[in-house]
Parts: sequence; structure tokens; C-alpha cells
Amino acid sequence: LILYVLQRRVGQPLLRLSEEAAALAQGELEKTIQALRQDEIGQVESQLEVTRQSLQGLFRTLEQKNRTLEVDLRERMRVEAALRDREQRLRALVDQNPLGVIEFDLGWHILDWNDAAARIFGWRREEVLGRHASMLLARLPGPAGDIPNHQLDLAMAGKQAQLHCQRSDQGSIVCQWYNSLIRDATGLGQRIVAMVEDISERQHSDDAILRLCTVIRLSTNLVALSYSNGRIEWF
Repeated sequence: LILYVLQRRVGQPLLRLSEEAAALAQGELEKTIQALRQDEIGQVESQLEVTRQSLQGLFRTLEQKNRTLEVDLRERMRVEAALRDREQRLRALVDQNPLGVIEFDLGWHILDWNDAAARIFGWRREEVLGRHASMLLARLPGPAGDIPNHQLDLAMAGKQAQLHCQRSDQGSIVCQWYNSLIRDATGLGQRIVAMVEDISERQHSDDAILRLCTVIRLSTNLVALSYSNGRIEWF
């Protein structure tokens, strides 16, 4: 009889308590743990129920956060894919641009340039990265020629300018520069992008025409100008 009573009052409650604790340890949190007694075993079961509820709430919170993170991750991946696609399209446009496209940091160090810039100046891309833009400028007589940044700052201030430049073979060329300051979302300047056009031949033609006009204007002799279509004008 004593053994039977001990089994009913101690053995079975302890076995039930052990099963409830094992279920809790295995993550089975849906089944409510009920305290069937008012003794120490019942108090332990009550604490197990509090622990079960806390763990259940914690796991639900973690599940919600995981779902949110999963959504954020998918959105981030979508945005990154869109940015990569945009960058590839922009890179294709830059590479195919007939004008030289050069990217500088705010200190006028070369960050990148396209194939057209390589054709204009003669240096390959890997030869110029990190170098100062002064390598592209011809030294002019006077104070301005001693300060390469002076010409660049003037070009940047006016957004465009004609600059006397030099090629890798030391040949002199005249280039039209179109500069833009790239800003971040707060308006702070981040880098400078310049589009460069070699206008040397055009400049030479304009100079020749100007010289011809000067000669005609100053000449005391009769001057005839013959066109390819046979038309003649007299000056």
C-alpha cells in the first residue's frame, strides 16, 4: 500500500514532470503545461509553463523577424541586381561613347576612363589610374602653366573649357572639356566626370581661316576666292 501511494503521489507526478521538461527541451511549445498539484511539483510545473510561454513568444518574435529579414533580403537583392544592370548599361554607354569620358576624385586623380580617352591621349587605362590630371595638360608659359590645377579649376568653374593638352607621345592637342560634379544624396561632391573632345583639327582649320581672313582684309591686291562648284567671289 505504501509503495502504491508513493507511486501515485510521487512517482507518477515526477514522471509527468520529466516528460513535460523533455518535451520543452525538444521545442514542443504548443501543449500547455498544467499544474495538477499545489505542492513543490506543481510549482515546478507552473514555472515550466511560464518558461514555455516565454519561449513560445520568443520563437514567434524570431519567426516574424526572420520573415522581415527575408523580405528585406529579397528587396536588397532586387535592388542590387537593378543597380548592377544599370551599372552595366552605363558602362556600355561610356565605353561606346565617341567622346573621352574620364572620372576623377575631388583631387583630380584619375579613377577611370574609357577607350575614347585612351585614343585621344595615347595612354592605356591601367597606365593612368590613380595619376593626377596634370599629366594630361600641356605646360603653358606664365604662372598658369606652373599650376596644372589652375586650368582644371577654371574648367570646373565654367563647366566647360578649351584646354591645351598633351598625349603620351608628347604631341600637343587642343581639347574641349565638359565637366560635371557628381554629388551624393546630401549634395556633397563625390567625384568629377569629364567628357573630352579632341578639337585640334577644328582649331587648326579655324586658325587657318582666321589667318586667311586677316590676309585678305589687309591686302591691297584684288583677291579671288574660287569654290569647288566653279563660283568665284572677288574681294
